[in-house]
Amino acid sequence: MKRLCGICVAAIAAGAACRSRPPPAAGLDEEAKTFVRLGLALAERDPDSLDLYAGPPEWRAQAARDEATLDDIRDGVLALAEHIEIIDGGRAGHLLQQIRALRTRIDILKGARPRFDDESRLLFGTAVAPPDPARITAVRDELDRRLPGRGSLRARYAAYQRAFLVPESRRAAVLERALVECRRRTRDHLVLPAAEQLTIAWVSNTPWPAFTRYDGSFHSRLELNAALALTVDGALDTACHEGYPGHHAIAVLQDAELVRGQRQIEFSLQLLFSPDAVRSEGLASAAADVAF
Repeated sequence: MKRLCGICVAAIAAGAACRSRPPPAAGLDEEAKTFVRLGLALAERDPDSLDLYAGPPEWRAQAARDEATLDDIRDGVLALAEHIEIIDGGRAGHLLQQIRALRTRIDILKGARPRFDDESRLLFGTAVAPPDPARITAVRDELDRRLPGRGSLRARYAAYQRAFLVPESRRAAVLERALVECRRRTRDHLVLPAAEQLTIAWVSNTPWPAFTRYDGSFHSRLELNAALALTVDGALDTACHEGYPGHHAIAVLQDAELVRGQRQIEFSLQLLFSPDAVRSEGLASAAADVAF
């Protein structure tokens, strides 16, 4: 017989209770905790779904011990959504966005294959605009005019980039200096916790060029792909995007202001396939332009 996890039972019970007495929007703490626990339960079955978690460690330990299946988790998600849908307010709306993404990810893991536009809307809360051929052609024409030499555009661009490669022996020093400057400029405008810290690790056998892991307590670990070349502008963009005012600074301020300051525990967890992840990536992508 399928065994329902405790947190899923709690979500279903909350859904039943809400039919007679809807809670106020300000009183969503228990619902937020349920969302976090459901997200952790999914992460045990689908590690790729979890971007970061900085909440109570015992919740993650409990999720690891739990016997919930995807069906169990989905039942809990549906009950929680039914409970929150009747509540007005920004916090409830935000929670519903994340819950919808959680449900959609579970459905995909169970075999659902939504259309691209539907998947984008349900997971990320946004629609992808179709490419503009005229704009693409204009950009390629501009690059063609600006890049020297002969041959294909790709070959000429690669040759141009090689002129700005950082020697491997200098990569660490250049990146650390870039982080120092990005942090200085960020602190001119934002108050970061005194204990915040970003450490660097060069790693191998990874599919991405760089990835920031927020460990909680205002500390992050920036992992960099040692196999990839680094240009001067790439070092600055990476330092801003991954560090300041990008992913590390965003996670630190979210922890300080929302989780600790406003007691909104839902922000201690970020799903990789969610509207929150899109917002975080969008902010980080603009970080270099903001800092410089």
